[in-house]
Amino acid sequence: MDINKYYNPNRRIEAKVSKDWKKKYPEFCISQLPGPGIVTNEKVTPGYINYIDENYIVLDDSDSKKMDLYWAWGWIGAHLLVCSVLLFGMKLNSDFLVMVLLTAGITYPPAIWFFIKAYYMNRERKLIFDRQKGLVQVPGSFWNSSQLIRFNELHVVLALKTRFQGGVYLQLFKNKSFADKYLEGGIMLPFIFAKALQSWSYWVWYMDKNRPLPPGDALDPYRERDYERRKAEGFPAPLHTSYINTPEYFTKEFELMCEENNTIPGMYNMSINDDNSEELIAHREKKKKEEEELAKKPRIYRVRVMFIKIVKDILLID
Repeated sequence: MDINKYYNPNRRIEAKVSKDWKKKYPEFCISQLPGPGIVTNEKVTPGYINYIDENYIVLDDSDSKKMDLYWAWGWIGAHLLVCSVLLFGMKLNSDFLVMVLLTAGITYPPAIWFFIKAYYMNRERKLIFDRQKGLVQVPGSFWNSSQLIRFNELHVVLALKTRFQGGVYLQLFKNKSFADKYLEGGIMLPFIFAKALQSWSYWVWYMDKNRPLPPGDALDPYRERDYERRKAEGFPAPLHTSYINTPEYFTKEFELMCEENNTIPGMYNMSINDDNSEELIAHREKKKKEEEELAKKPRIYRVRVMFIKIVKDILLID
């Protein structure tokens, strides 16, 4: 892969931005073994991780026309669904027309936005980690150019997503432009069934150029070359704190660490990992009881409850 095609380390480095007190930021440290958060050869695929060696990791964050069209038609479908539900509980009068126009006002603006984005704004975007310089090139939001940020000044937060991806995950926020703050909503860092802090430990470990490379067979061809570089530099002190050992690749400790790492479970979504957990069983029982209670109510009441639920889902209100 031609890194120079996507990466410009000579561009201006963005000034440090103060953190948002409302967000939760993980510490820049290696707090635990990465577990399934390591990068393996299987994960180096188009559309996910484009490239990895001892100097760079290139993540594909390109816009997806297919996904944008999915969202656009999804919003239109949500409006049609609401209208069909209203037909069963309301008469075709002025009240019905008001409800149709209200839901159209809620659903059609985002649908139009995704159509515009799909056909006029999508472009190739790469998130590039430069291990030797301690820099990260972050793709700009929509029409903005890429930003070059020091790794130790990244705004990576622990975010909670309950509707689609599930669980706690890492999200990289930018704070330069209006689009960064209010439109894009950050870039989700991949972690493939790993817990957020497992994944974060991997990124901190990789970006510490004074430590041996982290586990993962994708980095195996580069371990000896990286060791010789650090040896020539006199094995400088690590850049970030680690609460676990980070041994050299040729030691018995590294082999044992890799074996232990392979046994560590991750967590992406509770239902994926344990479909019979006590929390999920209790949730199912509560939902079943609510449905039974709702079935006893009059039809007009059930339609109203269903309409409120659909509107909340459209607006992403819990």
